[in-house]
Formats: sequence, structure tokens, C-alpha cells
Amino acid sequence: MNDTMDPRKRLGIPGALFTVPLTTALRNANGFRLAVDAPARNALMLREHHLDAALLSPIDFARDGSSYRVVSGVAASSQSSNSAITLHFREGLHHIGTLAADPALTSEIILAKIILAEEFDLSPKIVPFQGPLDVMLGKADAALLAGDTSLGEAAAHPNAVDLVEAWVEMTDLPFVHCFWCAREEDLTDGEVQALQEARDKGTAMISAIAADAAAQSRTSVPIVSLRAHLESFSYDFTEEVEEGLQEFLRFAYYHGVLPDVPDVRWWGVNREED
Repeated sequence: MNDTMDPRKRLGIPGALFTVPLTTALRNANGFRLAVDAPARNALMLREHHLDAALLSPIDFARDGSSYRVVSGVAASSQSSNSAITLHFREGLHHIGTLAADPALTSEIILAKIILAEEFDLSPKIVPFQGPLDVMLGKADAALLAGDTSLGEAAAHPNAVDLVEAWVEMTDLPFVHCFWCAREEDLTDGEVQALQEARDKGTAMISAIAADAAAQSRTSVPIVSLRAHLESFSYDFTEEVEEGLQEFLRFAYYHGVLPDVPDVRWWGVNREED
């Protein structure tokens, strides 16, 4: 699984800014090496044993849930409007027949389908496409953006719905963006603890992470907005966050996306004994 010349455990992480508080302290950790890729690609690499652990989205976890254990106490979730996942449209919500989206955004696409079906009685055709927002809106009635791309377009394109906000209004629960998953044999208890400790270190560095992102010009968003964006996330896997995850997976099952709702097998804490 690991290269013979490099015994460090390989971790798959998304490139989005909001995940940095979970990963920044791991960049200089002796036992790990980080592989940045699209969430769906990380899910594939973990499934094929090319990664030892990965930050997976809910849908990517659910598709192989029986194979993985979930690191307790660590997740990225949000419970307010933060431009992390946005649906942009040309003429109006009720005129959406097609939706352009990057196929790698597995959970975000399902979130969009759930919100449009439950709140607007819409079932648009998904048009697989990755590119600038204006080009996406030239190919479909609406476009789905996530992560840094969504954050950068939030102020420039006002015809949009913040899907996290819509989810919270519909369910009164947080939306879970990602969490650590691994096979039981691929991480030691000490390595799991290191992932938990990295969260504690990273969440204490929110201001520095925002300043670094602004200095690197990874986005045109001003530093004050970057900091507010990061502060809108929770990085603890609380019982309420777990309930939000389960509710999302139940909706995905109801809408025919999943064959069942997988159990969450925890690493570090047995929730049933709490």
C-alpha cells in the first residue's frame, strides 16, 4: 500500500480551504504524507488501497461504509450560510431543468438534488461539466459550485442559493462535509490520535490559515471573509453532527441514491456506550 521507500501513511485530502484546519498540522508530521485530490478521486484511491485514510464526503463514505471506521471527534460541518456549496441559476429556481456540476462533487450533487426535490419539486438532469461559472450557465439552467470556487463566486453572482443554509432550514441539523475514514488495519490507535490532535492544533490557527490563504492568492476573497468562512465551520464530530450525517444519508436512501443507510463504526469512542 505504501511505497517501500516511504513508510509514512498516505492521507487523501481535498484541496478546499475549509479542510485546512484538519490537515495543516499533519503537513510536518513525521508519520504522514498528504495527497491532495478531488473528493471522489480520494474515495477511489482509498477503495483501491492506494491511500491509508482519507477525508471522505458522506456519499463517498456510504458507498463503502462497511469497509471503514470513522475517526471520532473529527469532521467538517456547517450550520449556517457560508458559500461552501452554492447553486447558481440563470432565470429562476422554478425554471431549472438542467444542472451543470463537476461529477467529483458526489455529496454536493446529492444535496442539490435533495433540496430541489424536497423544497421546489424539481428533478433536473445533471450535466457533467467542470469549468468557469459563466460557461456552466451557458450549458445548463443552473450550476453547482463547492469549496473555494463557490466561495469566490458568492459575491459576484447574486442569483444563487446557499445549499447548506437550505439544508439547515429544512432539517434543523448541520450539513457534514467530510470526515476521516480508514480500514481498521491501516491505521494504529496512535495515528488515529494524531488525526484528532491535528484538529485541535488546526482550529487554533484559523486566523493564520486565513492570512496564509490570502497571501498565496488562492482566492480573491478578502482575508476578513476568509476568516469568517473558516469560523462558520465546526470541526468536532458531535452527536448533533452525527445526526445531521444520518439524516443526509436517510434522504439519499429515500431518493434512491443509496441501497441502504450504513452504520458508522467509530474509532476512538464507542458512541453506544456514551
